[in-house]
Amino acid sequence: MKQTNSNMTQLSYPGGPCTIDPKNDVAPFTDQRVRQAMQMALDLPLIASTYYAGTAYQYPSTMTSVFMTGWSYPYSQWPASLKGDV
Repeated sequence: MKQTNSNMTQLSYPGGPCTIDPKNDVAPFTDQRVRQAMQMALDLPLIASTYYAGTAYQYPSTMTSVFMTGWSYPYSQWPASLKGDV
């Protein structure tokens, strides 16, 4: 589009969080420990900086965007027991 519309303005919008979202009603994902282990096995800062070229939020988040304040607790306020080794 940019090539055919030179006067177009392009804006960058940060991507969402780096998370996995398995079907929690299907085994083995019904076990919360399996979901936690999968999440903790990911190198989220590396994925955010390489795959998403620095445009994604590198920490887990709730279903709302990290940029929507007042709807959930940001990762920085999560208890250590939920953060794991991220």
